[in-house]
Amino acid sequence: MYKYQPCKRLTKYPYFYNRGKSRSDCRKERYTYHARKADDSYRELKNKYRKNINLNEEEAYLINKILTPLIKNGQTINHLYINHPDILDFSKSSFYNYVNSGVFEFRHLNFPRIVKYKKRKISLNVELEKKEKFQLVENMKTLLILFLKILI
Repeated sequence: MYKYQPCKRLTKYPYFYNRGKSRSDCRKERYTYHARKADDSYRELKNKYRKNINLNEEEAYLINKILTPLIKNGQTINHLYINHPDILDFSKSSFYNYVNSGVFEFRHLNFPRIVKYKKRKISLNVELEKKEKFQLVENMKTLLILFLKILI
């Protein structure tokens, strides 16, 4: 009959045993910790829960029925959260995700502040000025080194 005999190292922190990969080191029951597997399973679980929509159809219909006319009148998301905390019981980032995924009738274009702006382009003149300043500093360093060599 098999009798469970855990390794003594399992009773102390960190409660797993990674040393001695071969079974000849310790023949008792042991737990090994694989960081890559643990991290992969954590990330998979996190992604699974973040992709789900935590609203049933009735809640989505109720929110849609109440908020659609308000949004068409031009109310912002902050104003909606202040006036309707009873139906908007989730975070603003979740609300943005629901809007972008198409749960409601209104889209992100109906909101004045969700429209994304293009990233500002840096002109070539600014980049040239940075290069010139860098070259000037490098030239000053070389002159300083030559001056110190002359003095010594």
